[in-house]
Amino acid sequence: MDQSRFTGTAQSREELGDEARHASEKYKPPTNPMSLNEARAFVKSVIRAWISAL
Repeated sequence: MDQSRFTGTAQSREELGDEARHASEKYKPPTNPMSLNEARAFVKSVIRAWISAL
């Protein structure tokens, strides 16, 4: 769920404007877009999981 919220928010021009990953109108934001703090926490958790798997 967090991954789709992260990706959906990052790709949405409607949510992020020109800072969006693809900045295309075809990507709509999720119904519950991720805040910047939530996105940072998500990325940290993915990195921690990756490191612990090494």
